[in-house]
Amino acid sequence: MKNQIFEYGGFHFIPERKFTAQEKDFFKISRQQRIDCSLGFCVPGYIYESKYDYSYESFYEAATNKDCDLFRCVENGKLYLPCENDLQEYIENKRRKNECLDCGCYDETEGCVLTSTEKQENCPKCSESSVLLSDYKDFFKDITALHDCNDCGISKCKFAPEPGQMVRINCPLWVEK
Repeated sequence: MKNQIFEYGGFHFIPERKFTAQEKDFFKISRQQRIDCSLGFCVPGYIYESKYDYSYESFYEAATNKDCDLFRCVENGKLYLPCENDLQEYIENKRRKNECLDCGCYDETEGCVLTSTEKQENCPKCSESSVLLSDYKDFFKDITALHDCNDCGISKCKFAPEPGQMVRINCPLWVEK
């Protein structure tokens, strides 16, 4: 009877598991949960409209395993965490299609363990995008270093823009102030 399907609010749930010792950290849990308005289980007057009556206590009364932390909904396949005000979706740390595994720094529970700087320096996939970003930064630096109408010495130039218009860069008429 421990992990048997139970019904709550017209949906069916299977007790999945307890949090592991590594997952029990409040901040790690909070980064992996999100509100699921489409499921609609929340206390009246919460931040979204409740479709079904919900309370933390009544959910665990219906549950077949009272020690479980995470429950899988049979209808949509998502994992849920009963909270004080609503039943929140718990995002599993599964590898996403576009997640990079080339650098060997992917951990199944933590995801990519590299910091953003380390990704740019060490990860083959991530460094490609950092090269492109670096090119854009270099281009911006080069463009902003060029002379423009704002630092031109010609006071009554026929090409001078009106306020709000774009200035000319690297103008052949430019003279030092």
